[in-house]
Amino acid sequence: MLLPLRGISMTLVGERNKGGRENVVPTLRTLTLELINIGAVILLMAYIGMVIIGYATEGPRYHFRFDASRPAASIKRMLVGLGVWFAAGVVRVSERAMNPLYEASAQVGDWIAERSSPETQERFRSRFM
Repeated sequence: MLLPLRGISMTLVGERNKGGRENVVPTLRTLTLELINIGAVILLMAYIGMVIIGYATEGPRYHFRFDASRPAASIKRMLVGLGVWFAAGVVRVSERAMNPLYEASAQVGDWIAERSSPETQERFRSRFM
C-alpha cells in the first residue's frame, strides 16, 4: 500500500514510488516499532519498580498467593514474586562474593594500624574498640 504525500520530503526513508515521491509506509512501520519499544521499556521499568517495592516491603520471603476471584492480580503478584525471588538470589550471591573483600579490607586496616605511631594506635582503639 503506497501513500504518497505531496510536498513532504522524507530523506531518511530513501524508497521512492513510481511517481518519484517518498514512500510513507516504511516510515509508519518504523514509528510503530519505536512506539512498541518505548511501551516495552515503560512496562519493564514499572515491573522493576514493583519488584523493588515488593522486596523492600516483604523481603526475600515474598508470598505467592493465587486468588481465583482475581486472576489478573494473582498473575501479576506471581510475576512480581518471581522477580523478588530472583532479586533475593542476586543479593545472596553478591553477599557471598563480597564477604571475602570485606574481610580483606579489615585485615588491611589492622595491618596499617599496627604499623602506625602509638598516638594513631591510641586514637584508633578509642574510636573503634
